[in-house]
Amino acid sequence: MSLLCCPVCSGPLIREEKVYRCARGHSFDRAAKGYVNLLADSGRGSKVPGDSPEMVRARTAFLDGGYYGCLRQALAGLCADLLGNNGQNLHSVIDTGCGEGYYTLGIYQRLCQSGFVPQMAGFDLSRAALRHAAGRCREIEYAVASLFRLPLAPQSIGLLTDVFAPVAPEEFRRVLAPGGFAVVAAPGADHLWGMKKVVYDQPYRNDDLPPEMPGFVLADKLSVADSITVPAPRIPDLFAMTPYFWKSPREGTARLMALRELETPISFSLFVFRRS
Repeated sequence: MSLLCCPVCSGPLIREEKVYRCARGHSFDRAAKGYVNLLADSGRGSKVPGDSPEMVRARTAFLDGGYYGCLRQALAGLCADLLGNNGQNLHSVIDTGCGEGYYTLGIYQRLCQSGFVPQMAGFDLSRAALRHAAGRCREIEYAVASLFRLPLAPQSIGLLTDVFAPVAPEEFRRVLAPGGFAVVAAPGADHLWGMKKVVYDQPYRNDDLPPEMPGFVLADKLSVADSITVPAPRIPDLFAMTPYFWKSPREGTARLMALRELETPISFSLFVFRRS
């Protein structure tokens, strides 16, 4: 049995070798890489929703270099701790806005190392991202879906993660079991300060505030920080991952691309919410 539900009738899906199908006969082909498209037409918003192949390649190249390894390690360890304390013995985990699966895989591996036998799924709008994600691990289910309309049964999930993605409190509350946890990762105050000083004449620090999550209680906050040195070939990849790519002045972008290497602090906040 799959974690996923049919986007047409909401019935449980059965995962077969090349297809997902429900008892009412609705079926959804699995792509060659293993992911499935469960995005309703009304949730597309564009003909090719989500990150482009170019954006996915840039993020994959940067993350696979280990530059954000401190966040991956902290997030995975936190998830292992929380999963044993959700009060439901429910070892089902989802990663909303999972992208190319870098953090998803790290969480899954840590849970297995900690003795759990997790059912895990990742969701993203980008098929290009999910081709990368599904290629990393066949044990994790991946589906094209909106995090505002997740193809999951109510109260079926023990833990969800949201790493730099929009939050959908109402939908998160629907799919989480009572006492379940939502972990939201966001940039810390000093994240990429070294890059900002190059790009902007008057750089600014990030607001380090938790997102609004009605229906949840903020149970904890963890701060993660490190300093990285990014060589010239990876600077464009890092820049393309950030919102500054779209709104930086041309002169600042030119200064950044002219660097032989970039030294910058990185900082992240992990907000732990419990379903009330």
